[in-house]
Amino acid sequence: VLELDPRLVTEAQRDGLPVVFGDASRRAQLEEAGVPSCRAVVVTVGEPAATRRIVSLARSLAPTAPILVRAHQVSEIPELERLGATEVVPAEFEASIELFVRMLTRLGVPRHVARVQ
Repeated sequence: VLELDPRLVTEAQRDGLPVVFGDASRRAQLEEAGVPSCRAVVVTVGEPAATRRIVSLARSLAPTAPILVRAHQVSEIPELERLGATEVVPAEFEASIELFVRMLTRLGVPRHVARVQ
């Protein structure tokens, strides 16, 4: 995991997670993080321009790896797919899915069953 917030990096490392400080929109950082040999890439950056750059770089470094991306708006999907995203989930869909899962859970459906897609 590449993260720009040093506080989050420190906390994650303290918890034993493989998080390093770095800018995922920089090719060298993605290479150092192992993207060329990765099995999959997940992009959850909050800035649309950075998200586009990361997707494009990741696709060039890992031509066959699936790249799953969180977008903020539905209108971003075509461009992200053109740049190499395998799947794009708009943030508004994420919230809708989570609300639906929580409703099912409150109605007695076990959470692991409610989350199955």
